[in-house]
Amino acid sequence: MAAGAGSLLGLALGAAVVSDLVWRLVLAVFWRDDGPSVAASLVVLAVLVAVVAAPAYACHRWLTRRIGGLEMEAGGIVIWWLIALLASLLLPGAAYVFAWPALAATLVTGLRRWRGFAVSGWWERLGTLALVAMPTVVLSVPVLDTFYQLGQPRPGNTDSQVVDMVALVGLFMALAAGLLIPHLRRALSPPPSAEAAEGATHSASQTP
Repeated sequence: MAAGAGSLLGLALGAAVVSDLVWRLVLAVFWRDDGPSVAASLVVLAVLVAVVAAPAYACHRWLTRRIGGLEMEAGGIVIWWLIALLASLLLPGAAYVFAWPALAATLVTGLRRWRGFAVSGWWERLGTLALVAMPTVVLSVPVLDTFYQLGQPRPGNTDSQVVDMVALVGLFMALAAGLLIPHLRRALSPPPSAEAAEGATHSASQTP
């Protein structure tokens, strides 16, 4: 669990650095004093998310092979609970943003480890993905948009602009991916064969 949490935290910090570098490149090459239109701004955000998401997924997959899927899954949950605890002390009104996704992921992971629920069909896996994805995505999108808006240049009012806030977009997105990727990969993987399912059920029934 500690290895998974540390690996995911390192991945999130790396995503923050990549986001900051990409954002500064965008500002230097494409940004103009009057800023882009709303549609263009959303396109820039989508490109930023894609640039960070692709390597984050690849790194998460590599880490999963190195230290194990359950270790990464549990590590992501631990990080979200720790951030929720910290937010409850420093920003009590924002703690729910982390607590609800952490609770959903904890329930789903607990159900999967429960005897008789380890091997599930496609609908069950899709349902567990939706259970984690709904609070994570719904609560993360406004946070990502807020960080993105705060990081945009403000010509004539440079004292209020914080360009490095965009780094938090990558950080938050990588943490959200740490909750979602294990369930996404499980939902998209082919269902187990009947023989494998029967063998897993038999093994579970024989476990004292």
